[in-house]
Amino acid sequence: MNMKHIIFGLVSVVLALTACDKNEYGAPDKDKYIYDIPQTSLSSDALTGAYYYNYTTAVDAAKSPEKPMLGYYTTTEHVMKQHIAWADKAGLDFFIFAYNGSDTDKAAMDMFASARTSAGGNVKYVIRYDTGHLNVTNDNPLESEEKYKLFITDFVDVLADMMLSDSYYTIDGRPVMLITPANLSSSALLSIDFNEVMRQFRSDFSSFYGVEPYIIGEMGTGWVAPVNYSDHQVYSFDALTAITTLSAKTETRRLHQLLQCGQEKCGQQKSHSHKFLEQMDLWL
Repeated sequence: MNMKHIIFGLVSVVLALTACDKNEYGAPDKDKYIYDIPQTSLSSDALTGAYYYNYTTAVDAAKSPEKPMLGYYTTTEHVMKQHIAWADKAGLDFFIFAYNGSDTDKAAMDMFASARTSAGGNVKYVIRYDTGHLNVTNDNPLESEEKYKLFITDFVDVLADMMLSDSYYTIDGRPVMLITPANLSSSALLSIDFNEVMRQFRSDFSSFYGVEPYIIGEMGTGWVAPVNYSDHQVYSFDALTAITTLSAKTETRRLHQLLQCGQEKCGQQKSHSHKFLEQMDLWL
């Protein structure tokens, strides 16, 4: 299957230095953030994935007023086989499985790999790594020796074997993974320096396993003006995606805004962001 890249043109931004006035800290011009993005027609197959939720307790009418085609269920290998069959029929490339340090998360991915092999399925999977279980703080950030050791140990002990398996999705031979949240909360802005951590992680993973991972930063729920993101929350990744209750159109606009930067600034980031600004995969 050919991968469709959605191409965004770089937008040159000229910053004018002006004297301070009473409107300096007023509301931003809404025209900078509310505008139409032209429809882009696909000329080849698009790369598509879906988040996979592991229901360890029964799905019921309270969770899903519309009864699923499989009836109300918990996630089992039998259920996964049917989901795999439907995914293959629809042409889905991968499912995204959450990992937040629990044995339940690992068990779900092991179950999927088994179900895929048994069913002879084609759809693969991707790990969504949540840093929440590492309990990083501004005073004890992920780049600290203690926390980074916990982080890399997750991969050495649990995740790397999965990422190198035949069931795992890759781009140009690089195992794909999500890191969340890329947009840190206001109370934890110094808890992760993604530029430093992702550079070290790429180096370590490549040294251990002979391949560099393809890392996607996941922006969490809620819209924030792009100007409020630090460079390391954007340019440390190969791509960005967003999970939110907002519409796909709104999120496309949000990601489009993240790519609007000055030519000089973008040029400085290209060397370590793997042409992220020229081609970016969106999974909506």
